[in-house]
Amino acid sequence: MASFRQEMPPEGGYGPIEWVKQARARPHWGGYRLVAALIGVTVLGHIHQYGYIKPRQWKRKLERGDARIAIEPFLVAERDRMVLKHMRKNRDMENELMKDVPGWVTGTYYGVPVYYNLAGRWMEPDYKDFYAHSKTKDIGSFPNFRNHLEPVW
Repeated sequence: MASFRQEMPPEGGYGPIEWVKQARARPHWGGYRLVAALIGVTVLGHIHQYGYIKPRQWKRKLERGDARIAIEPFLVAERDRMVLKHMRKNRDMENELMKDVPGWVTGTYYGVPVYYNLAGRWMEPDYKDFYAHSKTKDIGSFPNFRNHLEPVW
């Protein structure tokens, strides 16, 4: 007959049973530490934005403004050249259109000069004069002859 042997606990017994959760009672990052970290990151962001990024943007903006100021006379001269070219085309079209009317003088309105001023200075033509011989549907296709720096309201 086989002998039966009962399995017994080790010498000195088993260790205590750990039934309590093995975690910290408090979180590692408390409220004060989180607020301090938030303030620190915000301060560093502002230092980076206003100490590094903004000065570079201001320098670029200043350079673009200087370049615009430098080329403005050329842009205005080109615009004026385009206006004069178009007004000459209008005058030629008026000559062609009114060649059969007796007594008609180009550039006058019933004998009164349209483009006369006492100072003898350049006057920006009215848009009606500029687009005089254009079709209504074509008016929007011409480039704007007014000052390119004027705000469009």
